[in-house]
Amino acid sequence: MVHGPAVVSDSFTAVANDVITFRWYPKFVSDDFAVVAYLQKSDCSKTLLLSASGSNIANMIPAGTGTGWQDVSVTIPSSGSYRFVFVNGTFDRSGGTIAGAELYISDISSGQPQTITFNQPGVQFQQAGPLTLEATASSGLPVSYQSSTTSVCTVSGSSVTFVTTGTCTIQARQPGDSTFAAAPPVTRTFTIAAGIPFSPLTLGVLGLLLGFLGYRGTRKRSIS
Repeated sequence: MVHGPAVVSDSFTAVANDVITFRWYPKFVSDDFAVVAYLQKSDCSKTLLLSASGSNIANMIPAGTGTGWQDVSVTIPSSGSYRFVFVNGTFDRSGGTIAGAELYISDISSGQPQTITFNQPGVQFQQAGPLTLEATASSGLPVSYQSSTTSVCTVSGSSVTFVTTGTCTIQARQPGDSTFAAAPPVTRTFTIAAGIPFSPLTLGVLGLLLGFLGYRGTRKRSIS
């Protein structure tokens, strides 16, 4: 395993129990990746942010959460001056013949913690029309949404359009501001089925209508 190069940030002040969040993505180039990130305090103490290796996110150690960018959220252990240290590296699957991997970092934030409440949608029906999402952040800041299954469902603002039947996956995010750090994203997956749903009221009205039509047919036969 070869570590390096490393990127060290300028120093910044952080407050105990605030959180640091960022997104990261490793990429196999000529060999597997082996990446490390930590916070280094002015007294040289360290807080580990991530440590992972593999050829892609799906098979990395420790186990990944799927494909795409990964999210990290770490609580500041004590107030003070810190620096980020991001270390790229290669896990030597090639036996020393080649080396090379890439590490991407994005959306770094720090501040007070916040959470997202995003209720699980039930089964939706394709012909029933768009679904309005209603996730909220504990900070009161607005929540944004993104579909990771755009062939099945798309998102515009807080409205989900059903493209076809299948499994729809929506992620709710809140990026934070000058006071709050980004909230841990929340993902919900639900089924889009064919047809139109019938509510108990609709079924009741339909039952009355069928009963009335049956009564008229019976009465007509009796008269004739």
